[in-house]
Amino acid sequence: MTRLNRDFFRRPCPQVARDLVGKLLVFRGQRMRICETECYCGESDTACHASRGRTPRTEVMYMIGGTVYVYLCYGIHYMLNLVTGEEDQPEAVLIRACVEAPGPGLLTKALGITGEQNRDDVTRSRELWVEDDGFRPEITLAKRVGIGYAAREDQDRLWRFVLASRPALTAEGFCGTMKGIRPDNPAQIHRNEVMGMKDQTCGYCMGGDILAGFGIKICDLRVSQLILFKEQSHPGRVIVAYRDHVSELVDISQEERDLFFADVAQAANAIHKAFHPDKVNYGAYGDGGCHLHFHLVPKYKDEFEWGTPFAMNPGKTYLTQEAYAEMIQKIKDNL
Repeated sequence: MTRLNRDFFRRPCPQVARDLVGKLLVFRGQRMRICETECYCGESDTACHASRGRTPRTEVMYMIGGTVYVYLCYGIHYMLNLVTGEEDQPEAVLIRACVEAPGPGLLTKALGITGEQNRDDVTRSRELWVEDDGFRPEITLAKRVGIGYAAREDQDRLWRFVLASRPALTAEGFCGTMKGIRPDNPAQIHRNEVMGMKDQTCGYCMGGDILAGFGIKICDLRVSQLILFKEQSHPGRVIVAYRDHVSELVDISQEERDLFFADVAQAANAIHKAFHPDKVNYGAYGDGGCHLHFHLVPKYKDEFEWGTPFAMNPGKTYLTQEAYAEMIQKIKDNL
């Protein structure tokens, strides 16, 4: 193992961002392999925090390469960045994902990195650094995500660097090469590849017997799949599951969130038309599985659990295959 030194981080930001992919991020004895980075290149880059100049928040970006820049996103997640280049050259690399944590907020949460690490130095710190164990992966270039506010030319820059050699990239199913993944949206591909090792145990990814334990797939929507929940104490109950291994809304772009909520609304509208509930209740989950998903639960006045929170799985009502098929067809007819 070789600890990355100052010379590594004093290079131009795109070079550092590319070369960090495959390296080991170390914090207080924990190690995760970096599999996605993005570079933000100074005041001329309208996606960069420094595009508005030197401020108390961005002052750290003007420090020497190797300095740690941690900021709070949406008031919830800490984002880990490593400053690059020379002093007064505000560039930084966002550590966007590790193999073990598919998102910038997830990896800091998993490792325990907070704002306390802001302005630390990975070339000198006794608790936070980056190691090279000799792994030299193939890298895929892509556009950065979540920067719709930036100038078009900056949105189009291929300044996102992704670990390419993951088996899930060629696997058929809901993760990897699946219906709905578009060549112009490599963000979707990567969020699957970083969790590729879990695909074989994921019902949303694999379908078949694993999914059959709790649901029946109805169809694919824009960025999600619609699933009939087998336990039907609430007639018409379905799941809308985001198509990738993401458990937090903040870890997908605004465009993807808009499409995801459009899918939820479309499914709810179909339930209203097909089953005429008095109300559809919604529950969002992500901690019990790798895919953020909504349960859409029709509620009927004076019937089961009306006026109270719905149970996750009451375990009371299961149907025949014929009844499930009829219910699925009614939903499809109203989508």
